[in-house]
Amino acid sequence: MGDYSDSDEETPEWCSCEECEDMQAPEENLCCHNHNCMLKNMNYYSVDCITSHPAFQMVVLDPFVLETAYYSYRTSKYRRGKLSTGELR
Repeated sequence: MGDYSDSDEETPEWCSCEECEDMQAPEENLCCHNHNCMLKNMNYYSVDCITSHPAFQMVVLDPFVLETAYYSYRTSKYRRGKLSTGELR
């Protein structure tokens, strides 16, 4: 479950977990090892990359979970006045 990167490609220099891929925009080049909240969970489950975490597939890649999170985010943004009614769709 955890090996999402193409094994033929070289690991980017900014990656510590050895599973990252270069993204188009430099600000998108992030490694899970650079986030303390992820490191705590990874250490607890003894995994080297967040993509190897037992819940990653269920929580991060499940389309229904993503859709629910998206609508929750949009509703929260609307309630805080950061989104107009027309943008809520």
